[in-house]
Amino acid sequence: KNLPNFIEGLHERNMHYVPILDAGIAMRSPGVYPAYDFGVEDDIYIKINDNQTLIGVVWPKDAAYPDFFNPKAKDWWK
Repeated sequence: KNLPNFIEGLHERNMHYVPILDAGIAMRSPGVYPAYDFGVEDDIYIKINDNQTLIGVVWPKDAAYPDFFNPKAKDWWK
């Protein structure tokens, strides 16, 4: 609820507020991280050529990325 005031204070100091969203989901062994497991179950991650989940790195861990062109991914993200 104080975010608008915080941002206004930044602007008064000629600073900018730049929010980011790291949509990468930490990749873990099955059964360890439910968020990743649910995404695997619903097949919502971005795939590469051989239908394997694209794995990248977010904040030093391997991560899978939801494919937001997939309607199931949008529902899952909610």
